[in-house]
Amino acid sequence: MRSRRAGAGLWVFFMVALVIFTSGAIIVYTVFMKPENKSTVPLLVGKSTVEAVSEAENLGLVVQIEPAASTLPEGRVLAQSPQQGAELRKGQIIVLQVSRGGELHAVPDVRGQTLADAQATIKAQGFSLGDVIRIHEGSTPAGNVIAQSPAAPAQVAAGRKIDLLVQEGGNADGTITIPDVNRMTEKEAREVIEASGLKVQGVDKVDTLPSKVS
Repeated sequence: MRSRRAGAGLWVFFMVALVIFTSGAIIVYTVFMKPENKSTVPLLVGKSTVEAVSEAENLGLVVQIEPAASTLPEGRVLAQSPQQGAELRKGQIIVLQVSRGGELHAVPDVRGQTLADAQATIKAQGFSLGDVIRIHEGSTPAGNVIAQSPAAPAQVAAGRKIDLLVQEGGNADGTITIPDVNRMTEKEAREVIEASGLKVQGVDKVDTLPSKVS
């Protein structure tokens, strides 16, 4: 009888020890050996915001949107961080730089115009004058625009600078026609005058009175 009780007690001890060992093994595996639940970051650049966010969230990632100025259509993904191929755990953040969009404008064709007229045209259409390079080219009248960059009819963002190539030289009698710089800023007037081969010796500043309203 005593032998049977001893055998039963030994069996119970064995089962308890097995349960403890198994539980310990599971804890060790879970904490130290279980592989991390990671996802490979896909290529999201070029996709729409809706597509990119949906794809990232399906992988368990948290998306952070950063709007950026661009001539690309509104909502297009311009850049991502981390890049394609990186390994991220669920719940980690992926940053998407998304286009705010931008209205494009046709570049005016100012070839053949005087520098002053070309600058006025460029400014009136929402662009600004860039570099002015003067060269000698026999078939173009002095002071006229020979070429421009970007060339018409390119579509570019408003505010873009337009560089001009201008014929250098004077009139047939050796004189230089003074360009009309009325209503230009001092900086704009200097650029036009100096590009025509003249130098600005000084600037007189005067007070102007507002016109009377009748």
